[in-house]
Amino acid sequence: MQILLINWCLHVWDLWDGWHWQNNCCQSRLQSNPQGYEGFSFVAHVRERSENNMLHNLQEQLLSEVLKRENFKVQYNVDKGKCLIQDRLGQRKVLIVLDDVDDMSQIKALAEERSWFGSGSTIIITTRSEHLLDDVGVDYKYEVTRLDDFSSRRLFCFHAFKDTTVPENLDHELVKDIAHLGGGVPLALEVLGSLLHKKDDQTWRSTLESLKNLAHHSSIHKALKVSYDSLDENSQEIFLDIACFFIEAQELYASLILTGCDRSFSLGKGILTGRCLIKIEQNRLWMHDLVRDMAREIVRRESLNEPHMRSRLWFHEDVNYVLRKNKGSNLIEGISAIHPKVKDLTVNTKSFARMDRLKIFQAKGMNFTGSFKNLFDDLRWLSWQNFPLKCVPTDIHLTKLVALDMQYSNIMEVWQSTIKPLENLTHLNLSHCQRLKRTPDFSRAISLETILFTGCSELGEIDSSIKYLVKLVYLNLEDCVSLKNLPSSICKLESLQHLNMSGCSGLQQLPADLGHLKNLRSLSLQGCNRSLKAQSWLTSILSYVPWAGSSSSCPERLLPHSLSRLSHLTVLNLNDCRLSEADVPTNLGSLTSLKYLNLGGNDFYTLPSSLFCDLSELECLVLDNCKNLQMLSLLPSNLQVLHANDCSSIESLDMSNYRILPQLYVSNSDRLSEIKGMETIENVEYVRIESSSKLA
Repeated sequence: MQILLINWCLHVWDLWDGWHWQNNCCQSRLQSNPQGYEGFSFVAHVRERSENNMLHNLQEQLLSEVLKRENFKVQYNVDKGKCLIQDRLGQRKVLIVLDDVDDMSQIKALAEERSWFGSGSTIIITTRSEHLLDDVGVDYKYEVTRLDDFSSRRLFCFHAFKDTTVPENLDHELVKDIAHLGGGVPLALEVLGSLLHKKDDQTWRSTLESLKNLAHHSSIHKALKVSYDSLDENSQEIFLDIACFFIEAQELYASLILTGCDRSFSLGKGILTGRCLIKIEQNRLWMHDLVRDMAREIVRRESLNEPHMRSRLWFHEDVNYVLRKNKGSNLIEGISAIHPKVKDLTVNTKSFARMDRLKIFQAKGMNFTGSFKNLFDDLRWLSWQNFPLKCVPTDIHLTKLVALDMQYSNIMEVWQSTIKPLENLTHLNLSHCQRLKRTPDFSRAISLETILFTGCSELGEIDSSIKYLVKLVYLNLEDCVSLKNLPSSICKLESLQHLNMSGCSGLQQLPADLGHLKNLRSLSLQGCNRSLKAQSWLTSILSYVPWAGSSSSCPERLLPHSLSRLSHLTVLNLNDCRLSEADVPTNLGSLTSLKYLNLGGNDFYTLPSSLFCDLSELECLVLDNCKNLQMLSLLPSNLQVLHANDCSSIESLDMSNYRILPQLYVSNSDRLSEIKGMETIENVEYVRIESSSKLA
């Protein structure tokens, strides 16, 4: 196995960015795949994404991309993730790129040993840290250098004209001079080219003069500053907000908050992406470090020596100074106090008394003293993880708040009935609040569109007032293991599109009228029904014991028959629900919009063809770990991907109704002896069959 390390350090570390590498090098190699790789993954922005102990997310991405399985879960356990990588990828020849690594812990979590991957695998690591070269023990090293004049002009022209040559009607010397001032730095050339795209000759010449006037700055800083100065006020404000508070944030979440801060996010986003000042990848906002640093320097220069006279605070020393010394002012619009060095800071609420324009406040673990009365009147985003109190203070004034995030907090009661209505609140995140046993009175926040209670292990009751949330689109109750039932009033939420109850192992049944959720698009019940199955098993055992006094009546089924009325459902995840054939509604085939169906980890012996006959839109079917499944026949004709890994009892697959075979993944199926119809299939895109010794 080769380990290649792209040396992204010393004096040339700013010449290359992960997006450029991903788009122009990695993707072309993966598409042509001359080396016969059996899987690949590009894990971008490793350094940034590791800062908040999120290495398990990177492991999940790597596994999901290589194995082509959605929602691969490591469950916040990096050691478990290591074991899964070794176990699942140890025999596969893979191509993996780890982009922007700066610490050995990241490599150890994702690719610690060569034995984790099959023979012939290639691991590419980009880094700025020279010391990693020897620690990793790489086979090859490559140090990125500046582009020469010819390559610089070609790259610049590509972004300025969408071609690598200069149009006839433009002064070639002018183009040459501007490209030269890019200094051979790809990012600078990209930004300059994007800035001048479709601009007139006068703009080109004024840009050249601006670049010359910034002679004391580096080439990259010149390009970035000129591009920033050309932005309208709205785009400038959004740009600075992203640089200080929203790097790596989900696009929709950032859009919600920035729009709530009276910014036109949709307009600004288009301008900033067009100028290559921000990137949007996998629905998240990204910004090159050099662009971020330039933006933050602009904010710092608002007041070099007095942090409280700036519009935004993010540096922990400035935050500490302003809050400890009670130096708040009405110029401050945003504060991020999530750095570990301010985690244990105790602040008197009087520090916020003069912050009349504060719209954004992020804290993590901070303590406080004093009253919140007449504070936070203009706040739009309150993110206070590890909030120390048992309840949101009743005297706090949050009428303009659009997003409230209090993950990992001591909250026992979210808010009391005396709190002023949160009429603008659309996003509520109380994930991992382990002491929360009941949801709040939702009638105080009827504009909610997104609610997350992920990992609230003691949450046992959903307040019936949830029926008032007529705008609710997304409800996440993942890993709420104490939750047994949902109130029937939840079926009144006609705007609800996504319901996630994965890991709700205590769930006994869903409301009978679930089919009234007419706009539901995705429903995940992975890992539910376990306690119900245990109850069923115990009931059957006790029925033979005369003195046990056990009732012989069967427990309720998890899935109501009205499930079949969810005509807009496109994603249904019933993985690991311990379902038998009798537990699945016979009219499941009525879900005519279904595109993704996961029935893995269940107790089926067979799946009747009638189950699939009407699922004409089904593209992906997952049956992994169905240990009792013996045969599959007459699958939906539109199927594109079939996963049947670890189906140890399966003997036969019938693919005779296909002319183009779906992507087929089968492993650890020793009894598989027949795949019908393979001889008539005209086009085979991808088939992976492992450990099937009886298959000829």
